[in-house]
Amino acid sequence: MKSAICTLFEGSYHLGVGALVNSLCKYGFSGTVFAGYRGSLPEWVEQLPTTCDAAGHKVSQVTESVSLTFVPVAGTRHLTNEKADFMLRILDELSPGIDKVFYFDPDIVCIGPWNFFEQWVEEGVALVIDGNFPMPQKHPVRCAWRRHFEAHGMKFGGTAQDYYFNCGFLGVTRRERNFLEAWKKIQDLMEPEGILSLPIGLGGAPAYKQHRSYPFWLCDQDALNIAADLAEMNISPMGSEAMGWKQPFHFLLHACGSPKPWVNTVLREAIRGKSPEALMFFRFFEFFAGPIPAMSPKEIRRRKTHVRIAGAIAPLCGALQWLKRNQ
Repeated sequence: MKSAICTLFEGSYHLGVGALVNSLCKYGFSGTVFAGYRGSLPEWVEQLPTTCDAAGHKVSQVTESVSLTFVPVAGTRHLTNEKADFMLRILDELSPGIDKVFYFDPDIVCIGPWNFFEQWVEEGVALVIDGNFPMPQKHPVRCAWRRHFEAHGMKFGGTAQDYYFNCGFLGVTRRERNFLEAWKKIQDLMEPEGILSLPIGLGGAPAYKQHRSYPFWLCDQDALNIAADLAEMNISPMGSEAMGWKQPFHFLLHACGSPKPWVNTVLREAIRGKSPEALMFFRFFEFFAGPIPAMSPKEIRRRKTHVRIAGAIAPLCGALQWLKRNQ
């Protein structure tokens, strides 16, 4: 059965895309990665054999078995709110011959055998429980979701239980495309709220919307969880260890915090007392060099040195700042 992978990026996140694709090559994926983007393509594209497909999309040949197709994404929605639409577009237009589609945020790398993911998605929509909190069925925000969407004819009572899922990764077979359709419909119904063009955390929205008490504060992720809670959905969840947030971790690493491993601000953050997630950073550095040359070996060595220095000085800087505040 054929599979495709997709991601969405703009700005410096192209470095994350390079690391993601390199990790997929290492762990056995074979096929096409579709990268939806806004803005300019990265310079490293010019270092790969690149052609155009029939639709005019640039296609870079990463290895003999992995290609990377760049697809411009129009519209004003924040890219995090384009995931369901993009996955459906792949199934219906960009790669109608595939049986499975997987989405990865561009701050994730694969560290497990690809055949595991192929088997996992056969059990249901592949989802990973978020690392921050559960959301019990009687959680007031979850109850608010039900009240809002039951009025639009949606029926709840699926197998999501008390789980709250991260939407940085998911996998869907063609027979489970109803999950993507529901996710898209839910976000379309959120459109009148005026939030889908805003960044994560809804900066720029009225103050009451910039708080977890607002039912759609994490609009893309909340929408995914609303879809997962619908009665007809078949999901296959894994714990947050699947994204590398607790040990043992064997499958994915999700650098969901700040700064990202490719953003060279760890020394500045260390002076403020914040230690880098060294293990996460060093694992990412494994995937920047190739086969996509996202970062030069010299730059990778420099970044590693910065992480080591930051890890050493951050505790001391943090202690000094604490003493200063409490004098």
